[in-house]
Amino acid sequence: MRLDHDFHLSLTRLANFTIIEQVLNNLHNLTQLMGLKAVSKHRRMKNVLMEHHQIIQALEEKNPELASQAILNHLEKTKETFIIVDDS
Repeated sequence: MRLDHDFHLSLTRLANFTIIEQVLNNLHNLTQLMGLKAVSKHRRMKNVLMEHHQIIQALEEKNPELASQAILNHLEKTKETFIIVDDS
């Protein structure tokens, strides 16, 4: 979970989104427990790592469309996982 948080903070720092970085830091503590539950219960960690890899690859390729698509996909999958966890 710490590496996941660091990954997201790195993206905000790379984009120079100071306000988003502050928001992520504030939300981190609130979402950490639910995130741990989601990752362990639904074995999502492998997929999260793959999604992060796709984001990094698109950034390395300097492909903003692919990066946006990869980020949106990651957010959607994460949202789906949280809905499942919240319902259980």
